[in-house]
Amino acid sequence: MKKNLFYTFILIIFAYVFFVGCGNNNGGGGTATLKQILVSPSSVTVNISGTQKFSALGLYSNNTVASITPTWSVSNTCGTIDSTGKFYAGSVACTGEVRASLETISASVTVTVSTGGSSQLSSIEVTPSSYNGRVNQTRTFTAVGRNASGEVVAMTPVWDVTGGVGTIGATGIFTATATGSGTVVCTSGEVSRSVPVTIEGYYLIVTAEADTYIDSANPTTEYSTSTELNISYIDLTTHIQDSYISFDVSAINSSKTIVKATLEVYVTSASLKTYILKKINNAWIPTITYATKPSTTGYEYVNSLDNPSTGRFNSVSVTDLISGWVTLPVTNKGIYICKPTDSDGGMVILSSKSSYKPRLLITYQ
Repeated sequence: MKKNLFYTFILIIFAYVFFVGCGNNNGGGGTATLKQILVSPSSVTVNISGTQKFSALGLYSNNTVASITPTWSVSNTCGTIDSTGKFYAGSVACTGEVRASLETISASVTVTVSTGGSSQLSSIEVTPSSYNGRVNQTRTFTAVGRNASGEVVAMTPVWDVTGGVGTIGATGIFTATATGSGTVVCTSGEVSRSVPVTIEGYYLIVTAEADTYIDSANPTTEYSTSTELNISYIDLTTHIQDSYISFDVSAINSSKTIVKATLEVYVTSASLKTYILKKINNAWIPTITYATKPSTTGYEYVNSLDNPSTGRFNSVSVTDLISGWVTLPVTNKGIYICKPTDSDGGMVILSSKSSYKPRLLITYQ
């Protein structure tokens, strides 16, 4: 009897050791098993077309916590989610679940896609939406950020240019530096917008290199250092004031074609009359006077400036004149401006010694 009790006791102890040792996966070097998944954030609201990053941790049977790489999914067609846990909201408002699954364990959190009322940036509008320009021209681009409902939200734009066609500064001022096609890109955070840019041909601003005027009332006085150029005619006293302006356009290769050329002069005062521009055929120097002026015989009519406005630049087309200068540089003797003798009148423009110099605006290719 005692012998049977002894064997029964031994059997009970053996069973206890076996079940305790084998039933606990954490002891004796056993493998911990995944018991629970923790998803972060636990719930979130995302604007339409917005994004949200989710992450997951695994809680194991040995009470340790570790990062895991679960399989992600979204319910209720509220959007999509990639393998890294980045959620992309859809185009309509809804409420659904983001689920993380690994092995036989899963966990879900609520995600709400909202129509807006949030400061979260969803899209960027860039103005202009496209740009065609020429080398050396500048253009200011602006950007407006909007949330999913189209409301304006604050953003900090970062500008860039692709295609090697130009440069752009932090304030959005684009400068074309080469011909070709590219894009201007505006980025804020993970949102960006690109607009196409095409640069064809060249643009050049040439300011006057020398100028002066002559005055019949002071025939031996030269005005090469004056900040103003006078153009006038007064019949009663036969008082004449004419102006001479020279430009250097040698930076344009003679093989280029002039597309457009405009002379701009800044007018400070003027009678509402017509003023004539002519091509100078004779050489002159800035220190000429009325007494030493070159002959104007054969000067070719270029164009007229009619009823000029004061306090601003006034423009006159001189495309054919500049084209001739570029093709045959020796013909570049400058521009002569006078007031016809059909009526009294006068105009004052600023000279190359002022802040608003006479200038040529030239586009070519």
